[in-house]
Amino acid sequence: MTPGSEKSSPQKVVAITRPSLHETLMTVAEAYALRGTCSRLQVGAVIADSRGVVLSSGYNGAPAGMPHCDHTDSSEPCRLSVHAEINALLWAARRGVATEGSCVYVTHEPCYNCSLALIQAGITEVRYRYSYGRNSGVPLLIGASIDVSSVSLVGAE
Repeated sequence: MTPGSEKSSPQKVVAITRPSLHETLMTVAEAYALRGTCSRLQVGAVIADSRGVVLSSGYNGAPAGMPHCDHTDSSEPCRLSVHAEINALLWAARRGVATEGSCVYVTHEPCYNCSLALIQAGITEVRYRYSYGRNSGVPLLIGASIDVSSVSLVGAE
């Protein structure tokens, strides 16, 4: 036999399991949440275009240069923290990135005020993982004809 003419056995095809695009972008939002500086709750947000390209991201916490939030002795809502969705929108604005027609992936349902901002920024889809409960802006988003749904992560919890 000449080199390279040997019969090779068929290669075994191994199936790989890939997360959906929604799961992937929600995982990215979860990673940004870890950067949050509010001791009450860490939230992350990612804004992506219709192809899944990340346009902007953000997490909740005190404004730049200010001390981190500390709620160890308080049950009051945080009044200092800038929410993840707002930080993601502001980061896009600072960089001249258009958000109209895009989707935001946020670890928790947007609050009422964040929902107002998302509507005004032209966001057309909102995907969240956890319920926010009080002051949820989901009814406002639905009323503005924004596509809203929850995303669960395979194998999580």
